[in-house]
Amino acid sequence: MSTPSYLFPVSDEFEALEVTAPDYDIRGYEDRLEVDLDEVRGDEYKENIYFRLGIKSNAPPGQPIKVAQHKVKILFSGYRGSGKTLTLRNMRDFLNRKERYLAILLELEEVMDLAKFQPEDFYVLIISQLIKELVERQIRFASNELKALAKDWQSEKEVSEEATRKFGFDLEVQNEQEFFGFLGLHFKGIFSSETKTSSTIRQKIKGDTPGFIDRLNLILDDLRLGLAKQGKTGRDIVFLFDGSEKLMKEEVYRAIFVDGASLLRDLNLHLIAAVPLKTFYNAEYNAVRDFYQQEMLPMLQVNKQSEPLLRSILTRRLSEKRFFGPKALAQIIAQSGGSIRQMLKITNAALLRGQGRQITEPLLREVLAKLGQELYDTLTVEDKDYLQGKKYLDAQGKLSPAEPEVWRLISQLILFRYPDGSVAINPLLVPFFVWASNGHGPRLN
Repeated sequence: MSTPSYLFPVSDEFEALEVTAPDYDIRGYEDRLEVDLDEVRGDEYKENIYFRLGIKSNAPPGQPIKVAQHKVKILFSGYRGSGKTLTLRNMRDFLNRKERYLAILLELEEVMDLAKFQPEDFYVLIISQLIKELVERQIRFASNELKALAKDWQSEKEVSEEATRKFGFDLEVQNEQEFFGFLGLHFKGIFSSETKTSSTIRQKIKGDTPGFIDRLNLILDDLRLGLAKQGKTGRDIVFLFDGSEKLMKEEVYRAIFVDGASLLRDLNLHLIAAVPLKTFYNAEYNAVRDFYQQEMLPMLQVNKQSEPLLRSILTRRLSEKRFFGPKALAQIIAQSGGSIRQMLKITNAALLRGQGRQITEPLLREVLAKLGQELYDTLTVEDKDYLQGKKYLDAQGKLSPAEPEVWRLISQLILFRYPDGSVAINPLLVPFFVWASNGHGPRLN
């Protein structure tokens, strides 16, 4: 994905509006825009993930990983807008070294229309994107099982004709790696609609998913032998999935990570997948919880330690003198509640409302009232009663995360839960609840 070339921090009002959009992609500008928040929120989650993958946090550069026979499946979660995507990208870069792993990050929104995503597509993504990566790196390896699988999927005449007609790809003159590389390259076009190719492949996997996992494991074993002989691409394989918690249909998510948990456990590769918060909180997932390891990106609390870093996120993007009036920056940070996404959203809304003018206190009050009202309007009567009565707390005054309403309100950024166990209502909603705006601030317990 290409990003326009800007000189940061920007002073132009139109550029400022673009670079404060919550979904603005900082790729290409990491050295200027990225802020390491682990120094205040902690990096235990990351150290745990690396250790499970055979890497000590204090290991010297170049030290080979200890290749584990048991392949871990790690579910990674965090609050919306907490920085999961950037964290997964950094993990991929850390892991993707010749003495460590062939690490492949799949950002599902880029490779697939998630509204059309089917459970079988998850496994097709693994094999097709893996081979696509190898083709791009000009890495060849021998696998009779890969050749047999390609032949099986190409055997349908309609698949061969469609590949030629729609994509100009002649299956008869291509080898198996080129075939799977073709699937990886055109995955979105093939699997985001009801093509003959997608229907055929999905049906073959659905008809015998355990059998397909067995075939995939044989291919992965062949690949590991090939990687070991070449010694330049990684000693093992790890996939990182981002986006499954965003748009994937509930039934598809359940089919892959809940009903299909035993299949994922048997898959012979390391896997780190971003998942919805409810996977950590909801009691209905207890039956498969032991199939996975779980790590969560902590919610950032606004305090003296984090405030300079949150400030830096904005001032690396925007000229502070040009866009922020006295006290405006501090107020934006306070109203974010520690949510990076909300901090950017407030700033972006203020720039839009002021048509690029400097953000003053009166302008900010107007914007905060509007955003708060919009958020409040998303609450049902039951939600308001639930919050007003603090029904998310148990008899001891502690959060009851197993309650469905709790994880839903947390996922929607109505409630914020912090690493110290405290819970707060979103600061934008404080004016709408008497008990929260009585001078004691937004903290609820």
